[in-house]
Amino acid sequence: MIELKKIMGMCIILICAITVIYLQSLDCDFVHYDDNDYVFDNQMVKKGLTVEGVKWAFTHYHSANWHPITWLSHMLDCSLYDLVPSGHHWMNVELHMLNSILLFLLLYLITGALIPSACVAILFAIHPLHVESVAWISERKDCLSTCFALFTCLFYYHYTQHPTMLRFLIALGCYILGLMSKPMLVTLPCLLLLLDFWPLNRFKLPASKSIIHPSVFYNNHMILLEKIPFLIFALMSCFITIQAQQSFGAVMEILPLTIRLSNALVSYVTYIYKTIFPFPLSIFYPHLGNQIPFFQVITALLCLIGITGVCIKHIRTYPYLTVGWLWYLGTLVPVIGIIQVGAQSMADRYTYIPSIGLFIMVVWGSRTIIQNYSMAKEYITIIFIIFCLGFMIKSYSHMQTWRNTNTLFNHVILTFPNNHIGYKMMGDTQYVLKNNLRALDYYMTSLMIYPKNDDLHARIAVVFMELGQSMNASKHFKESLRINPENADVHYNFGLLCLQQNQAQQALDHFKKTVSIKPDHAKAYNNIGLLFVQMKHYKQAKAFFKNALHFKPNYKEAQHNLKQLNVLCDSEKCH
Repeated sequence: MIELKKIMGMCIILICAITVIYLQSLDCDFVHYDDNDYVFDNQMVKKGLTVEGVKWAFTHYHSANWHPITWLSHMLDCSLYDLVPSGHHWMNVELHMLNSILLFLLLYLITGALIPSACVAILFAIHPLHVESVAWISERKDCLSTCFALFTCLFYYHYTQHPTMLRFLIALGCYILGLMSKPMLVTLPCLLLLLDFWPLNRFKLPASKSIIHPSVFYNNHMILLEKIPFLIFALMSCFITIQAQQSFGAVMEILPLTIRLSNALVSYVTYIYKTIFPFPLSIFYPHLGNQIPFFQVITALLCLIGITGVCIKHIRTYPYLTVGWLWYLGTLVPVIGIIQVGAQSMADRYTYIPSIGLFIMVVWGSRTIIQNYSMAKEYITIIFIIFCLGFMIKSYSHMQTWRNTNTLFNHVILTFPNNHIGYKMMGDTQYVLKNNLRALDYYMTSLMIYPKNDDLHARIAVVFMELGQSMNASKHFKESLRINPENADVHYNFGLLCLQQNQAQQALDHFKKTVSIKPDHAKAYNNIGLLFVQMKHYKQAKAFFKNALHFKPNYKEAQHNLKQLNVLCDSEKCH
C-alpha cells in the first residue's frame, strides 16, 4: 500500500511538472512549418475521421512519409477540436504525460528501483530538448510512436515473466503501430535485446572468454530468435520509408559519405552536450557540409571511442552504463544523418527517445556512487534538484518561442543570424500569409547570404510573378534553372509566366520539360492540353487531358477541359 502511494504520488508530480511547463501551449497557434501540411491545409485531415481519410492514410505517401497512425491521430483531433489549435496542442501534452508515466512504470517494473526510475522519468518529462516534440503539432509522431514503443517494452516485459503467444503478439502489435506512427522505431528490436541483458538478465555473457557453456549459447540463441518478427517489420518499415522520402525528394544524396559521417560524429557529442547544457535550442540547426572543422570530428570520435571503451570495460560490474550508452547510440542511428534527410545537421526532436539512455547512465551511475560513498547523497541530491529547476525554467521559456510562426522563426534568425535558412523560413511564412513584399525582403536577405541557392531564386521568381514584375520573375527563374536545370516545379512555374506573357511555345517547352522530369505532374499535362487546343491539335490535346486524369482522377479542371474538347470535336467532326 505504501509503495502504491509512492507510485501514485510520483505520477502526480510528473503530471504537475509537465502542466507547469506546457499549460501555455493552449495559447499557441499552428505554425506555418509542416502544421499546414499535416493539419490545417490538409484536405483529408481537416475532414476528421472518415472512411475516405482512413483509406488515404494507409494507401498514400505524404510529407515524405508513410505513417498512417499519425494521420489518424490528427484526423481524430480535427473531429474533436476542428481547427482550434489549443486542442491539438493539448493532445501532444497529454501524450507526453502518458509517456513520462509509462517510462516511470516500465523502469520500476523491470528494475524494482523506485527512486532511480522516478528520476529518469522526471528528467524525460521536463527536459528542454523535448519541448520541440511536444510543442510542435506536426511532431505528434514523436509522442505517439514513443507511446507505442513504451507499451511494446511493457508487454515484452510481461511476456518475459510469463511467456505466452498472446503476450508476444500484443507486444509485436504495439511495435507495428509504433512503426506506423514514426519509422524511427526500427532499432527497437535491438533495444529489447539490451533490456534482455540488463535489467532482465535474460541474455547472459559467458563466464569465461574461452569457454561458452551450451546452456548459455542455447538461451541466447532463443532470445535472438524472438526478435526476428520484430526485425522483419523493421526492415519493411525501412523499405517503405526510403521509398516515401525518395518520392518526395527528401533524401539528400549530394553530400559525400565522409561529410555525413563527420556530421554524425559531431552530432552525437553535441546531443550529449545539449542534454547537459541545453543552449542554444532551435527548430533548425544548419548543416555545415564540408565546413565542419576537422578538430571537432577527431575530438568527437575520440570521445565516443573513450566512452564506449569505459562502458565495455565495466559491462559486468555496471551493466547499466553499457545498456544506457547503446540505447543512446542505437536509437539515434536512423536520424543521425548517415542517410541525410532535409537540410538540418541535427534536431532537438530526435533526442526524444535516445536521451532516455543517457538519463539511465547518469541516474543509475549516481545511485552506485551513493551506495559506495554515502556522504555523496546530499551533494548529488542538491545537484539533481538544481538541474531539474534549470531544465524546467529553460523548457518554460523555450515554449514561448512556439507561440506562433513569427516568434518561432525570429528565434531561428536570432540564433543563427548568418545562416540563410532562418530568413528563408520567415519568407515562406510571410508568403503563406500573403505578405509578398515582406516575404521578398526575407528571401532577398537569404539570397545575399547564399546566392547559389536555386530554390531561393525560384521562390523569389514566384513572388515577383504574383507582384506583376514579369522581367524580374523571368530573371530569377532562369538563374534557378541555370543552377539546377532538373527542377520540375520551376519549369512549371516558368511555363505559367510564359503563358501570362503570351509566349505559347516557350510555355509548351517548359511544361513538356516538367512532365519529363516529373511524369505524374497532372497540372502540366492539363496545361499542355490547353495549348494544343489553341493550336487545334485536338487529338494530342485529348491525350494530355487523359494523362492528367490518369494521375489525378478527380482533377475537375481536366475533366471539364476534356468534356469541352469532346463537345468541340463533335461540332467540328474532328474525331
